[in-house]
Amino acid sequence: IEVVSYNKHTLFITFVDKYSDYRQVYLIKRYDDVVDVFHGFNRNVQMQHDIKVKKFKIEVEHRDMDSLYDLLRLTLADLAILYEYATIYEHSCIRTAERYNIRLKHTIKLIYKESLLSKRY
Repeated sequence: IEVVSYNKHTLFITFVDKYSDYRQVYLIKRYDDVVDVFHGFNRNVQMQHDIKVKKFKIEVEHRDMDSLYDLLRLTLADLAILYEYATIYEHSCIRTAERYNIRLKHTIKLIYKESLLSKRY
C-alpha cells in the first residue's frame, strides 16, 4: 500500500553520515529530487559538524535501490564520497540504531495513514 502525505510526498530516504553518525530522513516526491536532497544533507553535515561527508549510507526500500543508485552514482564519484546502500528490511546485521530507524520509518508511515483518515472523515 502506498502512503501519500498531505504535501504529496510518496517516498522517503534516509542518509547517514558514517563518521559523525548524523542521520536525516527526507520526504521526496520524485526520484529526481534525490541529488538536490543529498546536497542539502551534505551542507547540513558541514555546518553542524564542521566536517565533509566522507562515507555515508543510504537506506531505502528494496524496490527503490536501482533508481537511486543510478541518480547518485555520478554525484558521489565527483565528490569522492564512499557510500553503501542498505535496504530497510535487510535484517542480516542490524544494529540497535538501525532497528530504531526501521521503527521510526514505520511510525512515519502510520502517521501519514492516520492524518489522511482524519482529513477524509
